[in-house]
Amino acid sequence: MFFDRLIQSWAKTFYVRFTGDTLHVSEVPRGRSLDLPAVIGLRREGSRRRIIAVGQTAPVEAWDDLVWPFAHERLVVHEFEIAEALLQHSLQLMLGTGIAIRPRVIIHPLRIFPGGLTDIERRALRELGESIGATSITVHEGPALTDSEFERRDGYWVPKARAV
Repeated sequence: MFFDRLIQSWAKTFYVRFTGDTLHVSEVPRGRSLDLPAVIGLRREGSRRRIIAVGQTAPVEAWDDLVWPFAHERLVVHEFEIAEALLQHSLQLMLGTGIAIRPRVIIHPLRIFPGGLTDIERRALRELGESIGATSITVHEGPALTDSEFERRDGYWVPKARAV
C-alpha cells in the first residue's frame, strides 16, 4: 500500500481540454503544453479503417476520411475509438519515451451544451480516460482552469472548488 501510494505520488497530472476542432493538453502544474487539431486521418481498407494521421493533416492523397471525434452538435464524443487514439497520441507526446507511471487526467469539454453534460456523457469521458490508461479521471465542467486554480490534495493535483 505504501509503495503504491509512493509510486502514484510521482504520477503526472494532465489537464485535457477540447473543442470540436482543437485539443489542448497541459501538465499540471509545470505548464508544459501541447495543442493539436482534434482530427484524425483514416484510410479505408475493405470494411476497416486505419489511422494514418493524428492531430495533423496528412497529404490529401493519403487519407480517405478525416474525423473530428469531438465535433458534433449534440454529443460531447461521437467517435469514441477515434477520440481514444487522439488522446493516446497526445499523452505519448507529452510523456515521451521510457517507463511512465500511469497518469491522472482532468478532462474538460470546452463547448457549452444546453443543460450541461448528461450522466452518459460524463461516463463516456471517464471511460475515455480509463481507456488511455489514466488512474484517476476528473470530468470538469465550466470555464477553463488556470494554473492557480489547481491545488495539491492528498498528494494529487486537483481543481480547486469554486465559490458559487
